[in-house]
Amino acid sequence: MDSPNLSVSETKAVPANWHFYRAYWTKAACLTEGDALGYNYKCQYQRGNDGKMKWFLYLWY
Repeated sequence: MDSPNLSVSETKAVPANWHFYRAYWTKAACLTEGDALGYNYKCQYQRGNDGKMKWFLYLWY
């Protein structure tokens, strides 16, 4: 079965945005993982769903 060919006018570009990747207990662990993944990233200190403060890694794509 062949897949249909789409023209550029029939597709929609999705703008890049920050996406949650994973939570870490330490800033160093968050930064190390961010560096290793090869994306633009940021680590933010926030309260998780469990009520505990953690470092959240976000990737830009």
